Amino acid sequence: MRPPEIRENSADLLELICDLIEAPRARIGANFLNARTSDVERLVTFGLVRRGSAPRTIACRACDEDHATTPEFDSVAGRYFHFCPVVGRVEIEPHDMETMEICARTIVDLLVAAFPVLPAIGQELVAGKAWHLARPSSAGPRSR
Repeated sequence: MRPPEIRENSADLLELICDLIEAPRARIGANFLNARTSDVERLVTFGLVRRGSAPRTIACRACDEDHATTPEFDSVAGRYFHFCPVVGRVEIEPHDMETMEICARTIVDLLVAAFPVLPAIGQELVAGKAWHLARPSSAGPRSR
């Protein structure tokens, strides 16, 4: 039996993978993963996520209005800013510009490999959203 700390780490990683599977989009803000730095590195190593490109829009945090803004890079300052109609020019924190992309196909391939259900299918039904992993076997486990 595994020591409790290894079981806990594995359970945390599995919970994180389940959270990624349930994510509404393939690209997520890196701040979603900030508290789980060591797990993120493992996910990158496994090929389940990769560093993504900068977002085209972000939510304004400078005012009480709920509006999207377009980040603009200021090459002189070396920072990203956006314009808020209430506050004016707002500096964007670097971590708000970081994204991760979920590699759904890799997650599906690992799920198919992890469960000995035959025949394995792994067919994508809805692009990036739904897969047919396998056809359940009615014969049950094979005896030798």
